[in-house]
Amino acid sequence: VARAVSDAVRDPDCGDVLVFLPGMGEIRACERALQACGIEREICPLHGSLPADVQDRALLPSTQPKIVLATNVAETSVTIPGVRTVIDTGTARVQRHNPATGLDELRLEPVSRFSLDQRAGRAGRTAPGRCIRLSTPLTDARRPQATDPELHRVDLAGTLLLLRRMDYADARIFPWFEQPLSERLAAAEELLAMLGATTAPFGALTALGARLAELPVHPRVGRLLIDATAAGEARLGASLAALTGERDVRSQQRSLSRENSSASSAVAPAVADVLDRIDLLAIAEREGFHPGLRQRGIEPQAARECAQVRDDLLASVRLFSAGVSNGAPVRTATESHAVDLVPRLLLA
Repeated sequence: VARAVSDAVRDPDCGDVLVFLPGMGEIRACERALQACGIEREICPLHGSLPADVQDRALLPSTQPKIVLATNVAETSVTIPGVRTVIDTGTARVQRHNPATGLDELRLEPVSRFSLDQRAGRAGRTAPGRCIRLSTPLTDARRPQATDPELHRVDLAGTLLLLRRMDYADARIFPWFEQPLSERLAAAEELLAMLGATTAPFGALTALGARLAELPVHPRVGRLLIDATAAGEARLGASLAALTGERDVRSQQRSLSRENSSASSAVAPAVADVLDRIDLLAIAEREGFHPGLRQRGIEPQAARECAQVRDDLLASVRLFSAGVSNGAPVRTATESHAVDLVPRLLLA
């Protein structure tokens, strides 16, 4: 990407440059690479997690030529005036269900041909423009015509729980715009019954299910939060939920060194690898998410995001618990017995 941008800005008719990248990590890496190239342009990241004022800096006209590094949020949702060059990596992170964890995750994938056309259309909307694709024509020809609908990619348990609250007990007769696969409906219904949210697959909502439906998380994670709160460990539960749902706070280098160390020693593995992440998150908070933490195997930005999600979840738990317990505060005991409690919460 940095080489393509360097070549593009030599053209006097280049205009502003819009680069499509798959995620925040790639945006940060690309920003560092462009700074190392010494390109004298304003570099503006653009993704959904940024504060509004930072997003505005990328979206609003500027007197200085700029390079906007964006995820697919810029594919259809926004028009950036002044963009005359688009550089497309041809990739995106797409949400898909992971059967190994039982949760949805973002996977790096080639975008569809429809998305390629949409991205190319971002160039030259106010003046002649061009699109530079960092992929071969053969690769582009092998892409799917369109990305499959999210209804066919993600776990439906949360959606079915929402339908229960809307008095649609049987999702098989709900008037879907596009009917989900029967096996995906059955799997989600079985999960809700296993979690205790329903009396049986396609059965009635239980009291626990009604509580799960109030929480803004996947039903699996909601069950963890409810059990943690009942055990007096709401903060620990919120930490676990954030750590399992967000980017890993442990750097790849640390992961590799720990794996090599475990393989070469006779030391028994930890009860749960998430305990290591809890410690790293505490260190990152204590040291203000300093960039120097990377040298110690901690991703500071991932830790900051994880801490924010934890605090948001804890606020949701407190609000929900206040509504069902007549204002009694949520007990947040110390994490002294985390070694015993964490595996039970994760299994729940």
